[in-house]
Amino acid sequence: MKRLAILGCWNPYHALDFVKELRSLPGAELSAVWDDDPIRCESFCAQHGIAFEADLDRLLANDMLDGVIICASVNKSAPLAGTAAAAGKPVFCDHLLSASLHAAVEASKRIEASGILFGMDLPLTYWPVNLAAIQAVQSGRLGPLTALRIRNAHDGAIGGLPAALPDADYGVGADLGAHGLYLMTWLMGTRAASVYAAQGRYSGSPFPDNAAYVFEFANGAVAVLESSWVARRSPFSIEVYGTKGAYLGRGATGKHHRLLLASDAIVQCHTDEPWEPAVPAAACESNLSLWLKKLAGEASDKPLAGLAEGLELARLLEAIRLSAASGRKVFLDELDGAG
Repeated sequence: MKRLAILGCWNPYHALDFVKELRSLPGAELSAVWDDDPIRCESFCAQHGIAFEADLDRLLANDMLDGVIICASVNKSAPLAGTAAAAGKPVFCDHLLSASLHAAVEASKRIEASGILFGMDLPLTYWPVNLAAIQAVQSGRLGPLTALRIRNAHDGAIGGLPAALPDADYGVGADLGAHGLYLMTWLMGTRAASVYAAQGRYSGSPFPDNAAYVFEFANGAVAVLESSWVARRSPFSIEVYGTKGAYLGRGATGKHHRLLLASDAIVQCHTDEPWEPAVPAAACESNLSLWLKKLAGEASDKPLAGLAEGLELARLLEAIRLSAASGRKVFLDELDGAG
């Protein structure tokens, strides 16, 4: 039995997702939750029947603790990951290590020096609609890819997102938009060359709540990633275009929710010869489950997302930040050697 702790419940939705998944996984036990706001943490723990830990140093010094899940605010995740790694605790990180390339690089140095097992959560790569998309790409039936469009949106800024999410790095780019970033890299199979970022604050939020990012690739392909907190009826959608065909997938309803079943999505594939990808009936194994198996020494052929993915996401988000701040296209090679 692996005893784990969650570091951070700043975003109660994400933290509760981890609580529920841990309770569903054999061989895992949630020992405690810590947060830098003791009042917030104690309330969260009482609400969900979890042990509350107020002292981070004491928690990380516990020899009975086998690993930690980082679910802290965006600008605190990387330092926490580095601290936990330095204490010898394996780390599993919510979908962002950091929105700052410098912070991600510094944390990665501590993680690599510690030799601990590090994993990243990239949940949209488990969804049937996206597994079918990568199947279509890898089949070659679409031809070389020329364009990609991903939209991920909900009404958080106008329909109930907690007001107390005090993180200057937060916003659709570092939340919903991050999912589009790792999906883009996964599907396109190569790094983007440049990005132009358009970000708005439609709701008056201190954070960007409505955004579109246009990426260009060295071969002339483009990707348009849209994310929003001001869209009440906006199903997740993904479009992949190549020289020979197209793949289209979207949520079957106007509700924003996880598309964990094949029936949650509508999928179309347009190719020279009639063909449809085999959409998995349900989501595949999560990265948290895979991380736990590797922590237990179980062999697996499935790769675990880790530092490379965390650093690439930070690199893309750094470029987005620079583009939004300057109003210009940012070339990703400007960041090579940064950090």
